[in-house]
Amino acid sequence: MGSKVYLDSNVWLDLVEGSPTDIFPNLQALVDLGRIDVVASELNLIEILAGGNRPEASAVLRRLFAVTSSWLYLSGLATREVVFAFDNPRRARSLLPVAKLYAWSEILPLITTDSDREQVSELAEPTMEALRTAFPADDIREHQEHWKHELSSQNTALRDELKYIGTVQNFFRKTVASALRVNLGDSRELADRLWDDPDLAPAFRLEIELGAHVLNVPTPRWRHNDLLDHAHAGVLGYVDYFITRDGAGKKRGLIQKLHWYDQTVRVPRARLPYGHKLCASWSDLEQRIVKDTDPC
Repeated sequence: MGSKVYLDSNVWLDLVEGSPTDIFPNLQALVDLGRIDVVASELNLIEILAGGNRPEASAVLRRLFAVTSSWLYLSGLATREVVFAFDNPRRARSLLPVAKLYAWSEILPLITTDSDREQVSELAEPTMEALRTAFPADDIREHQEHWKHELSSQNTALRDELKYIGTVQNFFRKTVASALRVNLGDSRELADRLWDDPDLAPAFRLEIELGAHVLNVPTPRWRHNDLLDHAHAGVLGYVDYFITRDGAGKKRGLIQKLHWYDQTVRVPRARLPYGHKLCASWSDLEQRIVKDTDPC
């Protein structure tokens, strides 16, 4: 098994349109040599399909399916972590695996309906036409606009709640109870255990902390990009490398937020910083792969 590598959606687009040179052959070579296993998610797929019929979107999708060996189902990942941590000792409920790596045929039923698969049989392949039929770009954009509106309406909600409950840890406890649909007393012990060890529910902790980091400020602004960035970053607990260029330029972005998270949450608890997994460019990943596999 090679190192598990997850590419942010902006990096997938770079494989076709953003780079001065075509880096895809280098990616393909590392896959063929068994040095890396590429992990993708349904969020990658949806963000690329939002480009509609643009030629570059089709090219990106062809390359994604050419090298992706497994899929991680990101929708609901953070909540699954908490429910599993609560239920595992009791075995009271069954649910999807927390972070199973799926084949395309296995994740397909999770992201499409029975009707979709019956009417668009080519989804099993899949063909570009089938993907566009099952995930129309107009529907994706409409969904994105809905969430932009919802997020905008919630800009000050977390900040105002923190003024009332006092600390991010208290908000964390409340959110754990909400995820489990139990009262605070029944989930308090688990919430404090998850708080003490951020690796027990890594995507959940990251989501709460980054949300508070963005919104607990005098003039909060909750953007759709923040929501997607934080969702993608949830893979960090389950892969070896995460490539994103969000924040690699002059503007602050996900890279800076993850550095803040390391210094605030992971380092004080003697956990390996996520910066060890974070790559700001394709060349950064190549250098790390070579270094980590060099017998000398």
